[in-house]
Amino acid sequence: MLFEFNEIRLPEIPNKLEGPRFEKFKRDMASKMFSQRLDTFNAESSRDGPWKPLSDLQSKRRDEKLARVSPERLATLAAKGFSRVKILQDKGTLRQSFTPESGPGNAFKHVEIQEDSVRIITNLPYARIQNQGGTIYPKKGKFLVFPGPGGGLIFAKKVTIPARPYDQFTDEQEADLAELTEHYLNGEL
Repeated sequence: MLFEFNEIRLPEIPNKLEGPRFEKFKRDMASKMFSQRLDTFNAESSRDGPWKPLSDLQSKRRDEKLARVSPERLATLAAKGFSRVKILQDKGTLRQSFTPESGPGNAFKHVEIQEDSVRIITNLPYARIQNQGGTIYPKKGKFLVFPGPGGGLIFAKKVTIPARPYDQFTDEQEADLAELTEHYLNGEL
């Protein structure tokens, strides 16, 4: 199942922007949209404000995971600016499904460039619920079962995932896309 969002309808383009130049414009637009998704993940916020913080349970699991990382690896990560595991980035697959380059999420990413639109897509099964939020119930049995802190198991009748929208463009991002379009229309690119 594809989770489609971030469709940009392109403005009517004058004849001076056609053929290979128009195709390059659409590829540059898609690349900019991918980059903006990464900015959203890095900021851990959307147009509506900061994402809801991790639950205490999830924070504890993340802390335990970091405690198993070697001091050398932690130093390397700190040198790159990583001080903690960020929201929606435990393994990075969801975030990487919004990069134009190859990477861990490469099998899940897709860009659709049509005559009058550019759309970035992920087909990760959990993408929609992480973006929109919702409640998960067990399909079989009475409980959902997942690992808890300390290696134990947690049993739950349901799990509610808060919405952490990453499919919204901020006003600044929309302005950046409009500026890119303007540069092409003015013949600057």
